[in-house]
Amino acid sequence: MNITKKVSIWTMLLIMFTVVATFAIFLYITWERTLNDKYEEVKALSSFLDKQLDDTVLEIISAPNLTNDEKIQHLNVALQPSIDNVTASYENVGAGYYIKSLNTIVAFGPDFSPSGLIDISPESQARTVYKTAQDFEFHNYSQTREGFVVANIHPLIRNGEIIGHSWGNVLLDDVLTMFKDDFLTFLSILAAMLLIAFIGSHLITKQFKKSLALFKNHILHNDYAIVKSIISIAESLSLRVVAEGVETELQLAKLKSLHCDIIQGFYYYKPKPAEEIFALLNVTTEK
Repeated sequence: MNITKKVSIWTMLLIMFTVVATFAIFLYITWERTLNDKYEEVKALSSFLDKQLDDTVLEIISAPNLTNDEKIQHLNVALQPSIDNVTASYENVGAGYYIKSLNTIVAFGPDFSPSGLIDISPESQARTVYKTAQDFEFHNYSQTREGFVVANIHPLIRNGEIIGHSWGNVLLDDVLTMFKDDFLTFLSILAAMLLIAFIGSHLITKQFKKSLALFKNHILHNDYAIVKSIISIAESLSLRVVAEGVETELQLAKLKSLHCDIIQGFYYYKPKPAEEIFALLNVTTEK
């Protein structure tokens, strides 16, 4: 493989590596940005739900004359309209309330059903807020959405006590759809980048060939002048000149035109075993 092909291949590999690396970094940054945007969105939603709680909710929770089932029913009547307004206003968003003392969800959406007013799973990551008293972000399975979600759990703190939590979430499939849209947009950009890469590689190789040809011509011209001077000096001193390392027909022709006395090199023969040299000289090994 000649040097021109090597330059062409390495140039193409370098450009393609750069494009692929750029693409991979873009995918990572885009996914992180999409995920963070959704986390910020659902965090704002869960905090908004906290602000919708008024004293009526606390009065219902602490009412001594109500059973737990009655409290759940009253809380659902008081809070479900807020959840319905939120889920109707924001497409694909889920939200809800959980009350710790009742060990149950008291309002949620979308797709509300009274049968969903139950306790959360013992393994639910939402329980983390009762240990940290801080917002908790996660992407995992949601029992109210019956699918994987990107969610924020917000502790509901009243009088220094966590009385429950609110949440906002969005289905992970919806996040992936947004990411896919960005991906397809960049895919067209990537195709253009690859086209530019191929054109750039071709232009670089073409320029390299041109520069290499100029360099060879320059070297050849200088060598010719130097060799001509050496032969001229040798002739003036009655010395014979031996030119070594001749490999091409062009070199041979120039040396002959300068009347060089002896010419040797790979143009004639490359190194050979002694037996082949003897045979070449028509001399047997016995002699």
